[in-house]
Amino acid sequence: MVKVFGQKVLRGFTIIADSGPFLCDNAFNCSLLKFKTMNSNTVNDFLKKIFGKHAFQENLRSFLEELSIFETDATTESKTTKIIVKELKEDFPDEQIVTGRKLAGSFNLKIAIEINGQVGLEVKLVKTLIKSPVNVVKFIGKAVCLQKKYGTHLYLLLVGAESDAQEPIMIELVEMLENRKMNVFYIDWETAPAINENKTE
Repeated sequence: MVKVFGQKVLRGFTIIADSGPFLCDNAFNCSLLKFKTMNSNTVNDFLKKIFGKHAFQENLRSFLEELSIFETDATTESKTTKIIVKELKEDFPDEQIVTGRKLAGSFNLKIAIEINGQVGLEVKLVKTLIKSPVNVVKFIGKAVCLQKKYGTHLYLLLVGAESDAQEPIMIELVEMLENRKMNVFYIDWETAPAINENKTE
């Protein structure tokens, strides 16, 4: 049984515009079915990769915007990193999260947190920056090197008191980093609730 199609038809695996009639037999139907199957799988995989990554980036941004850490727990960058990793693993259980990944190159740099080998999170306590301009310069240099590796998937996490964010050196630092198209998140310390030792049962 042969059918006749009009304007837009599929010939093999290419969509073309045909001004005249086109004969469609069983062989054509088989090719059409094969094309639809291949095309659907390819497109779906492609969209899953693109929109899946985009969704993760948006979810990660929301996570960082809502993240809070108690000041008493964030006494060192190592402890702060562990807290962030714990929260990340709870919110993103299907992602591969590692700490202290050493990067290729002659500078012997390490990223605080790496996700899926493509996203980098660098953690810095603000109190170590406002006390030393030298530390600020070192941090900027490291951030530039990390940006070369992670690009727009680099997130710089500055952890400290809300009042410290208004220090001139911090305002200048954040402005400089953002001018380089870096993702900077300021994570405020939370004050732990006071314990009432006189409380009785």
